[in-house]
Amino acid sequence: MMNLTSSIATNQGSSPTSVGLRLSPTGLGLVGLVVLACLYWFQHALGYWEDDSFIHLEYARSVFEGQGFVFNGVLSNGDTAPLWVLLLAGARHLVPDWLLAGKALAALGTVFALLMQFAYCRRLQADLGSDAQDQPAWVLALFVLNPYFVYWAYSGMEALAASGLLMLLCLLVTRPTATPLSFLGSAFLLGLSPLVRPEMVLLIGICGPFLLWQWWKLVEGKTGPQRMAWFLGAAVLLALPLACWTLYALDAFGYVMPNTNAAKRAPPGTSAAWRMLMVYGMGFPGVMLSLAALAVLALRKRAVGALPRHTSLPMAAWPLLAYVVVTSLFYMVNHTYVQTRYVMVVAPGLSVLCYVMLRHLGGRTLHAVVLGVAAAAALFITVQQAHPLVRNKAEKVEQIERMSAYINANLPADAKIAVYAIGQFGYLVRNELVDVGGITQPEAAQYLWAPPEQMLAWAKRQGATYYLEGGAPEPGAELVHEIDASSIGWSMAPGYYDRKGKLRLWKLAPP
Repeated sequence: MMNLTSSIATNQGSSPTSVGLRLSPTGLGLVGLVVLACLYWFQHALGYWEDDSFIHLEYARSVFEGQGFVFNGVLSNGDTAPLWVLLLAGARHLVPDWLLAGKALAALGTVFALLMQFAYCRRLQADLGSDAQDQPAWVLALFVLNPYFVYWAYSGMEALAASGLLMLLCLLVTRPTATPLSFLGSAFLLGLSPLVRPEMVLLIGICGPFLLWQWWKLVEGKTGPQRMAWFLGAAVLLALPLACWTLYALDAFGYVMPNTNAAKRAPPGTSAAWRMLMVYGMGFPGVMLSLAALAVLALRKRAVGALPRHTSLPMAAWPLLAYVVVTSLFYMVNHTYVQTRYVMVVAPGLSVLCYVMLRHLGGRTLHAVVLGVAAAAALFITVQQAHPLVRNKAEKVEQIERMSAYINANLPADAKIAVYAIGQFGYLVRNELVDVGGITQPEAAQYLWAPPEQMLAWAKRQGATYYLEGGAPEPGAELVHEIDASSIGWSMAPGYYDRKGKLRLWKLAPP
């Protein structure tokens, strides 16, 4: 059997105890199924690239060529994950093709996230004294069935890698015994985290007290100058990555906050909280079921005084829970239109915590029932929506390639084209784009929820003479070229993913 024995201290701060971390043949079989599922989803998503991942690729190509953060010829602060861009540029040095380099990096991010889920589950189990030997394997098996895993794991985006980084930081800053490597490594990774997802800057405030506790444990018995040296060393490592990016952003763009902060605001009258609950419920039904079951269990057991020993949350759970709460509040206050990938950053660790606590408080039977229902719900949504959606997304990539080839062959080189989904077009076409989504041109964001004619007027003021859209953007617009377009988006409508729309290139009416 797989022997993963390690020494882990309990949450109550006692001396480290050796905890046997083994998987039974059933657990090993589940891990094997997880690997097969990952390989299948990778093959299924081979032709799929999320449009936003092409934004990463275009910026990475510009960085690789020494131009800085340039998209479609324009220097702009339109990328929320500058570290992912730098990693893509680095991967291109090893893999002689941009798309293959991006797929390889996404696959590595997925493997990293799965390993961190396993490790996070083991730590929580050890802190609670859990004897559920194969629970990490069950957690991973359920995770790879979830529709958001199918959608994001190999999309070319950073969501899975960010979730792995979040769990790793939770493990490092709550180590019972601090070491120089864990202390300084935590500080550096904490400083890097906002360059993976901008909202991860909130982790600095959340993990800062834990990092100070690590420092205090590390410098016990040392002199005053030694203590200060360790403190300053960690402070420099923490501040350096974000300071470097801040200085570059201020010099290049004049501001630090990426343009997507405004471009991703929810429409007026939309509830950010309700949207977030809907996204969680569809992508991770097991989390919602577990939270409901845990709430009922806690109330019942507290009422009869039957809570088991060691019912306090494990130390490694607190940074994660604080981050979930703080980011959720931020999304609501900022009126963010919560994307599925935002939830993907926190849901892997949150699902581990929910399942471990459910097994600890509710026992084997309730745990099995909830996981079974969650697996059935996740598999239904995956088969009914995520699987055909990824297929259609791959088809859409080919369709946009054909439209881009037509544009490059037939439009004047100086013609400007207005388009909302700028990612793949920006990566492929030679013409300058007018970004009506506000990612590279933030001034467009003020018209996102205004009447369409206001956005069109703005695009024309930017020099747009063509428009990429399904319907005619204005009376008098001339249809230049059209191709079939696969249906994309999350929908439960029967036959939705078999329908075809149209992607049309329009020449705008002259003034």
